Amino acid sequence: MSRSLSLTAYLALHRGSAPRNYAASVPARPAGPVVWVRGRTARHGRIAATLANSLAKDGDAATFLVTGTGDAPKTAGIPLLTLPNPGETVAGVRAFLGHFKPDVLVWLSGDLDPIALVETDRLGIKRYLADSSGENLSSTMNTWVPGMIARLLERFDAILATDAKAVARFHKQGVAQDRVEMVGPQDETLPVLPYREPDRQTLSRILGPRPVWAAADCTLAELDGIAAAHRIASHRTHRLLLLVVPRVVGDGPEMALRLHDLGFAVALRSSGDLPQEATQIYVADTHAELGLWCRIAPITYLGGSLIDGAPRHPFDAAALGSAVVHGPLTGDHAAAFAQLEKAGASRPIRGIDDLGPAVEQLLSPDKAAQIAAAAWDVTSQGAEAGNRLVTLIQSALDQRGA
Repeated sequence: MSRSLSLTAYLALHRGSAPRNYAASVPARPAGPVVWVRGRTARHGRIAATLANSLAKDGDAATFLVTGTGDAPKTAGIPLLTLPNPGETVAGVRAFLGHFKPDVLVWLSGDLDPIALVETDRLGIKRYLADSSGENLSSTMNTWVPGMIARLLERFDAILATDAKAVARFHKQGVAQDRVEMVGPQDETLPVLPYREPDRQTLSRILGPRPVWAAADCTLAELDGIAAAHRIASHRTHRLLLLVVPRVVGDGPEMALRLHDLGFAVALRSSGDLPQEATQIYVADTHAELGLWCRIAPITYLGGSLIDGAPRHPFDAAALGSAVVHGPLTGDHAAAFAQLEKAGASRPIRGIDDLGPAVEQLLSPDKAAQIAAAAWDVTSQGAEAGNRLVTLIQSALDQRGA
């Protein structure tokens, strides 16, 4: 592929020197195909994990090497490596590529690093730009060089744009129409939380038509406020049961004791208890069962969204048909919370005093079902974009293996 003089000059200014003992400073290259996903944000890490999971479900064995996103979410059985993006010199990038030898490159978002893109020419691999709005195309170059953006974009075998405006931006940069597809934003939904169907059936038989709500990832700091909210909601809803799912499993016994001292009839799952007719709060303090509770409770408050600002991803509950209630502290998942709120697919509250009335309102089956249906629409929006990118990756890997 030809280079412009300006691009050649840019690379010459960033040649650098080869890093010492690079191979000893990073994990060994995994056996089999490697898909390099280059990103910039935690959201990109979640997209990479979703892609890896989708590829594995289809029976394709590949390790995803994810750079620039921090620690991407880990899913059991899905091979995923996370590292910083390779250095800002030609020598550093060559060391990275020489060691890992990726078979496919997925470039997320819009910032274009000339060094990484030019050096991957040597590998002869398929390169895809995805989840891009066409903005910030020159953000990593620190300078504007005439013609460079067009030269870099022509290296991608396909560009998956987020919307019509993005398509227009790429066409303006000279990208041919048949190389840009409008597929929407990439899916960042991780695999749905697991559960055991026999447990769900047992609890469903015990609870029957009893109204239920859950407080997921509950911390000791917010327990009293959640208990007060339950007391408020219980005034108008007979036999209302609260499922408290501790963020720290070991906090379960202390939570049960404190709730008992507040005057509630409490059962503790780690003690082998099941909720009885008289149980008002069930402390579900066993490991990795949130998927069970979100399937049982039509309403889930996400702990941490009112106090420490570190709630879990809201799609965890929303994708399971549970109406999400949350505070203003959305942490690393601000975009996902905003998606739900914009679509009327969640119930935002301002403070702990609003939690009880919000739960009380959502206990109307029609209201909870309306929010849950909207949430389902939101959580499944990125499926088309994700499926298209997975298809491209599969095709590229098949060609490499041929």
